[in-house]
Amino acid sequence: MGPGAMIDEKNAHHLAPPGAAAPAGSPSRQHRVLIAYTAMWLMQARLGCGSEDRLGGKLVLSLGFADAEAEAALGATLAGAAFLGIEFEQEPIKRAMRLGCCDFMVNNLDEALRILKNEVRKRQPVSVGLHADVDDVLAEMIERGVQPDLLIQTMSHARTEAARESFERLRLSGSIQLDFKAADAASKIVDSIDVEKLVEEWSRANALGAVAWEVRGGDSQPLKKLDAAALRLLPEKDQMRRRWLELAPKYFRRDDPLKREIWLSTAEQDRLLREMSEEQTTD
Repeated sequence: MGPGAMIDEKNAHHLAPPGAAAPAGSPSRQHRVLIAYTAMWLMQARLGCGSEDRLGGKLVLSLGFADAEAEAALGATLAGAAFLGIEFEQEPIKRAMRLGCCDFMVNNLDEALRILKNEVRKRQPVSVGLHADVDDVLAEMIERGVQPDLLIQTMSHARTEAARESFERLRLSGSIQLDFKAADAASKIVDSIDVEKLVEEWSRANALGAVAWEVRGGDSQPLKKLDAAALRLLPEKDQMRRRWLELAPKYFRRDDPLKREIWLSTAEQDRLLREMSEEQTTD
């Protein structure tokens, strides 16, 4: 069973055969957040972060706060960063807050910076949605010398010419850009890092595949058992995957059906299957 294969559990009353990486063309929300989280985590070395810092003290900037940006925001905060999403409509920010992807909604840059600076200083994660005009805020950030560590571009937000110019100025000043599939060729960030390619190359180099398991019937206990079993088999030094397993239950507890996605090697998949099979036999 190679990377990306399915965990096929016998206890069908509770566990449906989970999908590997989500089917082509229809990745789940949790899968997309896992990709974002992984990409953010892989930025540690480029940003000079210590192993214990994760992305603590780093600022991530995104234009918009629709679903794609909200998923990037959750990936960033799970990795320890502070996130600022600038959105000209209130409803996307409110939705992100309901999904646990945004902690605060504010109406001006002063409010946003007050929250962000406090958490950046403490190296704590936070996500802020700023309801304002994107071009105006970017211009003010540059004027005030606010320098994000990471810039995010997604499919859902095509930038204006003014925003493209502002992003280029931030890039030249040292920001690293992550491209979550730009909306069009004109919106694609110059010299950006392709997130899908980055994560794919990392997973291949480490012989890992995205594996998922599902729990149906509303009973969360089987999922908790699977999470605990997977956590036991991960090396103590593997902070990235362990942190994901420890935090994911809080943010995906409303998924229907309940589900968990995680990077596992073929050997880890086999060990997890054996452990769960033995547990079912003893039960």
